[in-house]
Amino acid sequence: MIQNWNDKMTFGKFKGDTVKEVFEYDATYLWWAMINTDKTNFTKEVKDAVQKRTEEIDAEKYEDLSWGDFCT
Repeated sequence: MIQNWNDKMTFGKFKGDTVKEVFEYDATYLWWAMINTDKTNFTKEVKDAVQKRTEEIDAEKYEDLSWGDFCT
């Protein structure tokens, strides 16, 4: 079971990378893994960090949009 920052991913496109490495490269993948697999049981610290970073990434996506993007 993958729980901590130094645990290595045992599946998927990041197999062999640590949770910390995946977090730095693609935190949304860890969010996906938490929701869609039974292979993770992250500590509260990891879960909270992944959730916060995923929310930041989502917010950044919408900051770059203007109303003009919706009217084309």
